[in-house]
Amino acid sequence: MCFFRSPDLLARNIRRVTLNVRPGKKCSAKNAFCMKRNLVLQVTSLLSILFASLHLVDDIVYGSEKGVASNLLMVVILAVWLYGTLMLPERLAGYIIMLVGSLLGLTIFLVHLTNPGGLAGIEIGKLSGVFFFVWTLLALAVVSIVSLTVSVHGLWNQLRAKTH
Repeated sequence: MCFFRSPDLLARNIRRVTLNVRPGKKCSAKNAFCMKRNLVLQVTSLLSILFASLHLVDDIVYGSEKGVASNLLMVVILAVWLYGTLMLPERLAGYIIMLVGSLLGLTIFLVHLTNPGGLAGIEIGKLSGVFFFVWTLLALAVVSIVSLTVSVHGLWNQLRAKTH
């Protein structure tokens, strides 16, 4: 039993569903790329938020984050970052929030790499659970780099579209 009368109509409807384009709009590869790029930005930004929060928990457990005020500030930063990612994904403010968030993720990585109390200053073999600590740090850096490049590209396209 076929719901479409012609194979051509079936192909057009499949193309519309896969590109997520309304029937009145034109299907194009450019629309598909833009949608995928925005999806990649949201996913990498969400992963960065997850890895940053997991790493913050590790910092608290290992005793390197002792202040309540700095932890509350980090919670507020993560909340704003999450809001920008989920509620403002294709707006200028969303791109800026995700760009700043990805820079924050890279800053966390660089601070732990260069700080005397970071990876260079601890004796890794004596700590339990250090694999997860280092893995979240590396995963945060990788995902933040991808998020940074995609958010810069999206921000550039937003600014270029406003000038034309």
